[in-house]
Order: sequence, then C-alpha cells, then structure tokens
Amino acid sequence: MTPSASDLLAEAVRAFQARDRDYAAGLLARLNAEDAALGDDWGAVARLAATLGEVSVALAAIRRYVALKPYDVERRLEYGALLAQCGRIEGAAKATRAFLPNAPADPRLYLLLGTCQAQLGQTEAALADLRAVLALDPQPALAGAAWLAIADLKRFT
Repeated sequence: MTPSASDLLAEAVRAFQARDRDYAAGLLARLNAEDAALGDDWGAVARLAATLGEVSVALAAIRRYVALKPYDVERRLEYGALLAQCGRIEGAAKATRAFLPNAPADPRLYLLLGTCQAQLGQTEAALADLRAVLALDPQPALAGAAWLAIADLKRFT
C-alpha cells in the first residue's frame, strides 16, 4: 500500500522528532518532487524544511502554500519572513512590495519591508516604510519594533 501525502508528512515529523534529519529531509523532498496534494499542510512542510536547512524545498513549499490563498496577508507575511530567514532579503522585500497594492494597510507588511530594506542598506526607503508602520497606529509591540529599527538607522547628535 502506498502511503498518502499526509502519511509521509506525519512520518517526516516523526523522523524529525527522532532526530533523523536526513530521513525527514528525504521525505519532504519526495513530497515536493511529487507535488503532493497537501493543501494547507504545505505551510508545515515549508517550516519543517526551513528548520532542517532544506532551503529549496522550503521555498517551493511556501510558494505552494501562498498560491492556495494568494491575497491572504498572513500567508504573505510567512512567505516574506521565510525568504528573509533563508537569506533571500532582496526577494522578501520585492515580494512584500509587490503585494502592498493588493493588501489592506497592515503595519506588519511595512515592518517586514522596512527591516528588509534596512538590511539591504536602503536607509531612506527603510525609514519611510518604518514611519508608515507608525502612521498605521499599530499594536505596541509593532510600534516598539519600528521605533527600535528607526533608532538603529538614525544618527542622533
């Protein structure tokens, strides 16, 4: 009997819990290669693959996850964060910037964009997006993160 995609994912999680990294990574790569019908579970595949350091599988999985609901802000934030986590800062900034016209004004998107631009050395653009976070009257944690990033970028004399 051939295991289902869900069974393979569950087996990959068990392998990860048993600290069998190579087996877990192999199962995730198999799910990716087979373009398994996992639906929303592609998000879990992306997170597990990133944890294992399987960047190509993680990025393919997160793209599938986002494609299921392309206008979902949470999924776009996960996508941008995963790109940044995997060292694709420029890609994270580009993907987030491209999504802004299709999204409600969300300070988290501007915070992600601003921090990516700061890492890329685009100080003025970063400051503009970090100020946009504050203009949207965010929750205190987001406001604090934006102020901290602004303080890190500015020179106070």
